[in-house]
Amino acid sequence: MQTESLFDKYQIFIDSTAFIALADANEQPNHSQALDFRDNYMDGNLFILVTSDLVFAETLKHLQRLVWGNLLPMAKVEEFVDYVLNSKEVKVMSVDENMMMQGYNISKRNYDKELDYIDGTSLALIEHHGISYAFSFDAHFDHTYKKGYTQVFVERFPG
Repeated sequence: MQTESLFDKYQIFIDSTAFIALADANEQPNHSQALDFRDNYMDGNLFILVTSDLVFAETLKHLQRLVWGNLLPMAKVEEFVDYVLNSKEVKVMSVDENMMMQGYNISKRNYDKELDYIDGTSLALIEHHGISYAFSFDAHFDHTYKKGYTQVFVERFPG
């Protein structure tokens, strides 16, 4: 019997903008696009979403602020945490010291494009793991650091 590994599936890096769009119905039109993508492509069999611990923390902070402002129910935060930490569809990778430095250098090189540190570490992780697709609504993934991967939108996803 052959065992399945993370790398037997298509890897799609998921950014905080996509996580937020999935959780927050007020995040339009991204919410509708994110739900379409989830409903049409995510079943845990062919694709795996890859993210970093920093993206998880950034998303959680954003969602908690929405709860504190009475803009999102706490149940949405709990759904997000459960989905990311317990789903077979999501793999959270830790950003080590080397990746931290690479991310910093990428953000520093792209300072004029307002690329922040977390996006820099995400791009370093994408490059390091040879990930070809990013599920994100952040323009940085489409324009700032094009290096052989494609930003995923429902209507552009290769089917």
